Amino acid sequence: MKYKQNKILLTLLLSLISVTANAGSFFIDCKTSPKEAKLELPAPANEWAKIGCSKFGHILMAQKGWFWGLSPSPKPAFLPADILNTRKMRNVGNTIYFKQFEIKKLTGKVASERHYLFHKWLGKERTSIYPEVWEIKATNESNKTLTLNIFKKTTGGGWGIACLPKCGKMKPFIIVKR
Repeated sequence: MKYKQNKILLTLLLSLISVTANAGSFFIDCKTSPKEAKLELPAPANEWAKIGCSKFGHILMAQKGWFWGLSPSPKPAFLPADILNTRKMRNVGNTIYFKQFEIKKLTGKVASERHYLFHKWLGKERTSIYPEVWEIKATNESNKTLTLNIFKKTTGGGWGIACLPKCGKMKPFIIVKR
């Protein structure tokens, strides 16, 4: 049940931001965020991801010069801090935020396991291995953690997938360096 609520929330948020006319009213100023809120990601994640402040809470989204998209549609993808909560989408401003990030490069057996899951998510046989596999653990103000896996090419771009809260239920999104 929680998974369906989270998927509905993500779909609604994606629909909101994809409408260009309403995109300006979606984002708000981050200045009123609590001191505990993290407004920047550590390296190297800050190369391809950043924090955005929206009227529905903070979001993890593509860094300037990058695009995260739900394939095959051109709709932007992002992950709200509220995605793991049971609250319904509402205007909460900067009261819903990320308070901690853990970034690590996965190697060896763990990276191989994530590649296997990634190809399973795509519904395809294992056809490619991305040289960099990153894991971002984002903890929100309610102490709920979202895990984001990034499968990155050395030339930039690749794929991302979120684990809500377990891996294997969400669709991958493409990451492109413009």
